[in-house]
Amino acid sequence: MTKTNEPGKGYKEREHLYRLIISQLFYDGHQTLAVSLSNLTKTQPPCPPSDRLFKLVSLGIRTELGKLV
Repeated sequence: MTKTNEPGKGYKEREHLYRLIISQLFYDGHQTLAVSLSNLTKTQPPCPPSDRLFKLVSLGIRTELGKLV
């Protein structure tokens, strides 16, 4: 079993995840929180508003429950 918090493991995936979170926060109207998180993670280029994270999570939940439509 590999540890997911080992240095260098999953770096690109985590960076992508953080960008999705920031974009979702902007999309949902949480600008202050999104800007703060963006500054903490030093995301470049800036993240545009997007609901892609919501769509991915919804798809994952439906798949996990066996209700893929």
